[in-house]
Amino acid sequence: MKNADNYLPPLMSAQEAVVEASRCLSCADAPCRQGCPAANDIVKFIRQIAQRNFRGAIKTVRESNVLAGTCALICPVGELCEFRCTTKLQKPIAIGALQRFVAEYDRQHGMSLLPVKEPNGFSVGIIGSGPAGLSAAFELCRLGYDVEIHEAEDLPGGILTYGIPSYRLSPEMVKDEIEYVKAMGAKIITGSKIGKLAEFSEKYDAIFIGIGAYRATPLCIEGADIDGVYQAASFLKDRRIAELHGKPPMINLGRNVIVIGGGNTAIDAAQSARLAGCEVEIFYRRSENDMPAFKSEIQSAKKNGVRFHFNHMPLRFSVTGGRLVVTFAKTMPGSPDDTGRPAPIMIDSSGEDYEADNILLAIGQEATFEGNCGIATDSRGLIIVDKETGATSMPGVFAGGDAINGGATAVQAVADGRCAALGIDKFITENRQSR
Repeated sequence: MKNADNYLPPLMSAQEAVVEASRCLSCADAPCRQGCPAANDIVKFIRQIAQRNFRGAIKTVRESNVLAGTCALICPVGELCEFRCTTKLQKPIAIGALQRFVAEYDRQHGMSLLPVKEPNGFSVGIIGSGPAGLSAAFELCRLGYDVEIHEAEDLPGGILTYGIPSYRLSPEMVKDEIEYVKAMGAKIITGSKIGKLAEFSEKYDAIFIGIGAYRATPLCIEGADIDGVYQAASFLKDRRIAELHGKPPMINLGRNVIVIGGGNTAIDAAQSARLAGCEVEIFYRRSENDMPAFKSEIQSAKKNGVRFHFNHMPLRFSVTGGRLVVTFAKTMPGSPDDTGRPAPIMIDSSGEDYEADNILLAIGQEATFEGNCGIATDSRGLIIVDKETGATSMPGVFAGGDAINGGATAVQAVADGRCAALGIDKFITENRQSR
């Protein structure tokens, strides 16, 4: 795996898209839509492609998902919509590729905006410009609200800009879809760190929190603070900043890299290290079937030379002869834990040593909002919300995305943002009528 230039699959031609769309059975029960967290009207947009109504198709997608092109590139379609499609067809419709086609078509021919209602005189403040925040802003602008997005980083996009490697997601697509949200009327203020929520909320009629889950879960074992041990999320962010500014990365990896973890961040870090020319091994404390990473990404990593070690739990880090050493204990599955997966049980505490030049930790991430001010959270620091409206325990404050689930898919964050936007509209409307 020497470069990422050809990593993304080739874009369909118009003729290829029409032929593929014509295979769709237009199922009345639309199992594909049931598999989409954003409830995208897949049957409708595919039918429009088959009729060569490409503009109509992208509008249909954006009715439920403003980040149509972004999600087409990074959604695990084989585990969502396309997986459901196999209930009716032996070979599923290439839903992700078709959605990407119409998104790219729209970019090339001038992105067409959806209708926006007249301004209603109410304002909403959004904290975080990741997929949840962008989705909420888009829906609220459509409903006539004055929307301001506050982003702590120098560039908007959240995990789309700073967390997902460019070999998976085109930075140009992200930039253009952010510009689309701005064209719909949203204002984005970068470098804006929110202090106390109570003071911030005084400026707006409602608040949406979409801060993501950016704080790495600490690994509390001996030697975790040794030089050369990095958080995988920090490594990925460093790579993206270097690419965005055309500068060398701050974190320089050696020849041999060990990644510890089994989620998508672990896979992204491993693949990025392979692109940097490293030999990479992933160690995970459970079995392959219990890995939370997308199956398609796991297979891609294997194809690109990443080696996997399952049922290995880290015991300690140390340094021998100038090289990092990780001591792992082998594990076996025990009773299900609170995730529903078998908890790893250590078999042999003596452990086995593996050497590396660098170690990347990807054992999980937590949400943390310094301006919380009493909003109810769970044991992981995730914000507790009403699933129907996105409302938090504080009236007028809503939340969605990784801040409420600890890290799911971008399309789930989009769905959360849209749900909360509708919840905000209902909240403001009811309060206005009661005055």
